Amino acid sequence: MINLLLGGALVAFGPEYAARKLDELRDDPGEAVVWGLIVGIGVPIALGILAITIIGLVIAIPGVLVLAGVGIVGSAVMVGVVGSSLTGGDDPDGTAVLVGALVLALATAIPVVGGLINWIVTLPGVGMVGHDLYRSWRG
Repeated sequence: MINLLLGGALVAFGPEYAARKLDELRDDPGEAVVWGLIVGIGVPIALGILAITIIGLVIAIPGVLVLAGVGIVGSAVMVGVVGSSLTGGDDPDGTAVLVGALVLALATAIPVVGGLINWIVTLPGVGMVGHDLYRSWRG
């Protein structure tokens, strides 16, 4: 249900962003996965290390909030990407979001490995959104 809402919001409010991310993943999936590993594993470790000191905690708390936002948007992106891949569409639309949310819900419902499947599927989306954020920060 959450994936359906997130994916639907992305397609409703940012259809060109969703289409751009789909094209980006199709062009270079390896880069999205590498950035997903950096953002999904490296950044939380770095924030945890920063949180050890009081000054670092001032940086870590907003960092965790930004990371949560990146995760939410990245998950929404991947709902559209999975749905578009399965429906054969060029751009994520309502049907693609519905199919993507249904497939991810079924995959996540598998006992023991469902959470891992969800993490692996959303990792490239988190990487693409994190990379966008990094590029906008670097200028």
